[in-house]
Amino acid sequence: MPRSVRSAEPRVVRCRSGKPLQILSYSPRRSRALLELARLALGETRERRKTPELWSWKHGRNPFGRSQGLYAWDTEEARAIGLRIFMRWSFRRPDASIVRALRAVDTATHPDWRRRGIFSTLTRRALEDARKEACFIFNTPNAASFAGYEKLGWKNVARFSIFRRTLDAPRSAASGEPWDVCFSRGVLPFSEFLERHARQARTIVRDWEEMRGCSGLRTPRSLAYLRWRYTGHPQIRYGVQALVVRGALLGWLVLRPRIESQKRKVMITEMFLKEKDLGLGRELVESAMVNLRAEHVLSHFASRSFEQRVLRTSSFARVPDRSTFFAVKTLRTTKPDPLLAKSWDLSLGDLEVF
Repeated sequence: MPRSVRSAEPRVVRCRSGKPLQILSYSPRRSRALLELARLALGETRERRKTPELWSWKHGRNPFGRSQGLYAWDTEEARAIGLRIFMRWSFRRPDASIVRALRAVDTATHPDWRRRGIFSTLTRRALEDARKEACFIFNTPNAASFAGYEKLGWKNVARFSIFRRTLDAPRSAASGEPWDVCFSRGVLPFSEFLERHARQARTIVRDWEEMRGCSGLRTPRSLAYLRWRYTGHPQIRYGVQALVVRGALLGWLVLRPRIESQKRKVMITEMFLKEKDLGLGRELVESAMVNLRAEHVLSHFASRSFEQRVLRTSSFARVPDRSTFFAVKTLRTTKPDPLLAKSWDLSLGDLEVF
């Protein structure tokens, strides 16, 4: 197979077998065939079933724009045999300007077509299109999949640390829905939280983003973005721990319940406070702890962020053997340099696998 495909128009490509392929731009009209390929090539998990609803949420309703990418089409058998999609994304710089980026997400090769260069061909061609609008591409691959990205110019920026707090919870094996076994009634579904506190929450998000600033590249938060991110996912239920005093919302955490190896875990993915006050941050965290039935609470915030200071003063400690792989492919020069770990201001919500 050729190393790259130069034309943006559909072009027939032939592998060693002689079968003709077409390299086509991603289109929602082929979603059913692409979902079938993704299920066959990648399988599914309980929280990541490849459904039309998930596909629409991720690639169609993303507030940063519709996804872009390519797929390879077997013209003889009328089926997709390769897929390479990037989600559109944006980051806010410390000077408040916006940099456009892409998030590498769905990639799949049909089992019958592996080791024939499908992944590299689609990725190289997709990179040509990506350079027209983005400064870099980022993703959170595991160590095994990173090897393929490294060959195509991705760099390992960091292994971002995870912080953990252990709770005095029963050690019995957990089974059932994560929400039911990890949360008590004090944790609100995100949609219910918005029904009760949308006006105050909008103000807190706006003021908090201005108050805390950015120590590096940060996904710009707004209530519209958070609504998409945490209420739109069709398979993961996110909760909110709200700190309310005499009707006033003082802060809130976004929480994700998980069961791993029959152990209950809760992830703190976002934190918002009315004031930049450590005491208030600790009060918010402690209000959540009494409503959790998990064995561990995990989180990540940037090393220079106020949120990490809250974690450190709330009995969270770095987990020495656990971190999140973060990789970047630069497409053009930009500042701050996305290849430096200190250039990033991310939460666990940013690092979750999409």
